[in-house]
Amino acid sequence: MNESLYPFKVYIVESPSPANIQQKQIEGPLLGQALHLAGVSYRLHRAKTIAGLKRILKSSIPEDLRKHHEDGHFVIIHISCHGDVHGIELTDGSSLNWDELYPWLADINYETKGSLVLCMSSCHGAFSSLAAMENVELPFRAVVGSDFEPTWSETAVGFACFYHLLQRGKTLPEAVAIMKDASDHENFIHQYGQAAKDLYETMRDDLLRPDQEPGDGS
Repeated sequence: MNESLYPFKVYIVESPSPANIQQKQIEGPLLGQALHLAGVSYRLHRAKTIAGLKRILKSSIPEDLRKHHEDGHFVIIHISCHGDVHGIELTDGSSLNWDELYPWLADINYETKGSLVLCMSSCHGAFSSLAAMENVELPFRAVVGSDFEPTWSETAVGFACFYHLLQRGKTLPEAVAIMKDASDHENFIHQYGQAAKDLYETMRDDLLRPDQEPGDGS
């Protein structure tokens, strides 16, 4: 799919750890300023708890979309938090795995006629492609994230560049390729929904077994 994602709107949802807040390692305002300078419409939300994240994804964002979304426009949800191959961690230390996140994203993707792109600014965020892909409804059109552990500067520079390029009409593969070079982080990848579903079906046994110890054979 070499399609342009323009025009689009970005919904930033961040959940920094207490240490990140103390050290002022907060991506949302910085990314919001970059989007503003690029002329991209965005909204910034902060979720401290699972209940807060659910409220944003089930109420706040859908309500805004009902008021302002236009057919043919893409919707990007940018989630900034800590994470691993199994899911994400929120400000209060609670964890949410990918299959728990699935229905909230799938509802938005359905309501926007398959126009949702999920951007994960977290360690192993690309593994959000494993979001309960056994389900019939895809939770997103595409996902962008790292399959390893990017630094704060790599995600900040990478995604600022990524959105700037999308706004200029670059396709998703083109924007991700340049994003890698700009951030010097080669682990940024993109997956389209159906491809991610196929990946899930081949890798789920190895990646999602909670009893697997490091070094165990597959």
